[in-house]
Amino acid sequence: MKKFFNNLTFKVAAVIIFVEALVFSVTGFLYTARFGLEIDHRVKTRMEIPGILIKNHLLDYSSITERRTMGHLVGQELVEGMIIDNKKMVIRSLNPAYEGKHILDIGFQDDLFLDDLPTGVIKKVADKKNNYLISIFPIPAFDGKTIIAYVYIKVNTNKAEREKRSIARMFILGSAAVIMATSLVILVVFYFSIGKRIKKILRKVQNIEKGDISAETQELIIPDEIGTLQRGVNAMSATLKNTLHSLNERIGELKEAEKSQEQLISKLEAQNAELERFTYTISHDLKSPLITTKCFLEILESEVKEGNMKNFQENIAYIDTATSTMEQLLEELLELAKIGRVIDEKEHFSLKEAVEGVFPLFYTNIQEKNIHVEIDPSLPQMYGDYKRIKEVFQNLIGNAIKFMGEVKDPFIAIGMETKNNQDCFFVRDNGIGIEPQFHQRIFGLFDRIDSTVEGTGVGLAIVKRIIEVHGGKIWVESFGKGQGSTFYFTLPKEENEK
Repeated sequence: MKKFFNNLTFKVAAVIIFVEALVFSVTGFLYTARFGLEIDHRVKTRMEIPGILIKNHLLDYSSITERRTMGHLVGQELVEGMIIDNKKMVIRSLNPAYEGKHILDIGFQDDLFLDDLPTGVIKKVADKKNNYLISIFPIPAFDGKTIIAYVYIKVNTNKAEREKRSIARMFILGSAAVIMATSLVILVVFYFSIGKRIKKILRKVQNIEKGDISAETQELIIPDEIGTLQRGVNAMSATLKNTLHSLNERIGELKEAEKSQEQLISKLEAQNAELERFTYTISHDLKSPLITTKCFLEILESEVKEGNMKNFQENIAYIDTATSTMEQLLEELLELAKIGRVIDEKEHFSLKEAVEGVFPLFYTNIQEKNIHVEIDPSLPQMYGDYKRIKEVFQNLIGNAIKFMGEVKDPFIAIGMETKNNQDCFFVRDNGIGIEPQFHQRIFGLFDRIDSTVEGTGVGLAIVKRIIEVHGGKIWVESFGKGQGSTFYFTLPKEENEK
């Protein structure tokens, strides 16, 4: 027995088994812990879904009483679901007996339903047999601050706990099987490829020690084992290189994915900013003409009662101007909202003819300001949404005329040129120009650099949306005041192919 334990093969096998057991134990602990955290996170995330859907009016209050629906949403066994108003009274409940009662009357804690509850509370509770998760999600009013109701969800999380235990058990059993199989294979391979060879050489060395000079010792210097080891090292080196190459490719893929994710985040941030400005406009820009109308109506009412009709027509004109402004804002908002959702069928058309078809709309303004117009005759055939592309030129040319100023020999040029190895279309003028700090801002929703010029500030936002829907981009180049402006935009090749 002592000889067996002193055997080199046994020692190597024991070390391998110990290292494998240690590695698998640490790895198993880390991975099972990670899977457990992911399962807990998934359960908690899904607990918020009913509240979010109800908050965004995608579910009504009565849905909370549908056990099967709620069970599918949260992914766990539903124990209780309730809608509780801001006075702590139960509006809807999975248990009809709770409806119309105060939460204190049904044994709930009042301190969980706070008036300033920010994003909700998720709490773990348990009894002797079961584990539970409670979610309290606030439903705010339109002001986003006042809480009008709470969504209360209670689920049995035994399913998730069993899943975590199952993962741990499978990892332990799999690790034990892998350790046993690999250890046995390594032990057999080591014995027949190395151990047996060493024993044979050792016996011959012992014969030499006993004085047997005729003993063959050539095996001690034959380089077959060293050569095999070297080939093994080379093979491992080649494998390592291949693995490293694969890892580098994977890193490159991850970087590309990260870049795409950053672009998506940037796009979402831009859309959120536009949405915030849209909300501001609804609450401010549309409110202003309403206030004006209301104010002058009150003045009219007062003057009519007093029999003072002196300023009657003037007040009526103010009201008409305010309502016309609001109507224009609403129309342009609806137009902006349609872009990207309502797309006309794409068609082949001449870009030169589309541009020429825009200028009759501005004939009077062009004649009054004596503007010289140049249209590149080599403008190509296009394939896209004819109406929207024409709308782009209509807005850009209209802006060029509007902001021409009092320059000598005014002109507007429409054409195409190559920038950074890409075909770019442009609308160029020698008008008042745009300061560099406003180059990005002018494409924002309702951003008007000069409030004295008529308009709502939606035109360039519409242009930007149309170009982006076609897969292109738009920007402006101008050296500043009095230097004129050039609006460039691109379209993908498929949009230009006939």
